[in-house]
Amino acid sequence: MRSLQMAIIGLLVLLNTACKGSKEVAEEKTEKPVKETMSTGIPPGNQSLFWQVRGKDIEKPSYIYGTIHVISAEDYFLGANVKQKLVEADKLIMEIDFDEMDMNAIAGAGLLPDNKTIKDYLSEEDYEFISTRLSDSIGLSRSQFESAYARMKPIFIQQLVVYKFLGENPASYESNFNELAGMHNVASYGLETFREQLEFLDQIPIEEQLQDMVTAIRDWHETKAQYQKMIAAYKDQDLDVLNHLIEDEMESPKMKELLLNKRNTQWMPELTTWIDEGNAFIAVGAGHLEGEFGVINLLRRAGYEVWPYPIGEDVD
Repeated sequence: MRSLQMAIIGLLVLLNTACKGSKEVAEEKTEKPVKETMSTGIPPGNQSLFWQVRGKDIEKPSYIYGTIHVISAEDYFLGANVKQKLVEADKLIMEIDFDEMDMNAIAGAGLLPDNKTIKDYLSEEDYEFISTRLSDSIGLSRSQFESAYARMKPIFIQQLVVYKFLGENPASYESNFNELAGMHNVASYGLETFREQLEFLDQIPIEEQLQDMVTAIRDWHETKAQYQKMIAAYKDQDLDVLNHLIEDEMESPKMKELLLNKRNTQWMPELTTWIDEGNAFIAVGAGHLEGEFGVINLLRRAGYEVWPYPIGEDVD
């Protein structure tokens, strides 16, 4: 959980996370003075979820918003400036295009290979723990779990737990942005398909994903506490804390390279094309924004001006 779940923040569904206690992170934050670095290129004191992108010979600027893919309704907020720039945009670019999602393909891609179930990968003790915990916390019967959910990849099983934690009506920035775009005739595009997102995750062995899942559910109190820490940092628009959470807990450099850096780099050709056309509204997970290979720094290295932009007062 500690490494994998921090990596999955960039995927469509934000799962619960567990890493160092919030006290440790807060102390580290205070001990390290905020400073401008060559790796991020972000001026001190300018943390934000919302960024304006300008470039030479570009008539209309574009905007980037860092999302959190799923959040409780009570924690959801949307600034007036964010909504205005979205509905006035010529195009909405997100990690995936919701209108192009093939639900049958997604359902197939979400199943374990060769008709296996998680029982084929877990010890008897861990399997019993997971099936019992899901029955107790979510209300799944053993037969329901074994006939359907046990065949799913770990990310989908964990999603059940997350949604239970977030309440009956969790909010999604991507879903709301997609709805607003449709209402205002803003064309929408995706940087990758949902199947491609799952393929990135598939490069991590199923056994490792499942063990992370078991650890996450066993350490549920720590998981909840860390998720709340992440929500607090997000509401503070503090990309620095979010970036620390990701970098400190990705035990494997390969994982960060695969799930964040590589995807950010692959997005650049399409992103720069849309930005050059002007008036694009780009919404990607906030974990993709900061860092040496974050979207902000990659755009700056490509010659664009990227600066924080106020989100404005909260609106419905």
